[in-house]
Amino acid sequence: MALTEADKIELSLIALAALLTFMVQPILPYRMSLGMFILVFAVCLLVQSLIRDLVKLYIIKKNRHKPEKLNVVCMCVESIVGLSVVIVGLCILFIGLPYSVRFPDWYWPAFTGVTWLFGFVIKNYVLDFTNWRIKRVAGHHNFIIGR
Repeated sequence: MALTEADKIELSLIALAALLTFMVQPILPYRMSLGMFILVFAVCLLVQSLIRDLVKLYIIKKNRHKPEKLNVVCMCVESIVGLSVVIVGLCILFIGLPYSVRFPDWYWPAFTGVTWLFGFVIKNYVLDFTNWRIKRVAGHHNFIIGR
């Protein structure tokens, strides 16, 4: 699989985000509750997805090109993971589990890079509810959800 220009830009922005996180690391917490830690992961993943979707919509609007629409009953794996992890994080947070996570100095830049690389890897996968399988579909932003 060859990287597209958009993929190369996204990978560069992930590296830049990790570098910027390294620069602001001294003001970031070194300890947080387990529930909050899980929520931060989910929010980072969903924010990355939102930014990617907004850029796609801007490009489509700018080019005045309407992509071919496909009628498929599916959901983006990135959204499924993000939403599921938000629910787990909220449950742990509201249950009040006394566990906390302590971070070493290198944690936040690594966390940013790894989280957004994970989002980059799973961005082109969807869960097809018709066949109940995960499949790779690049550019699935043009799907109509429903029957």
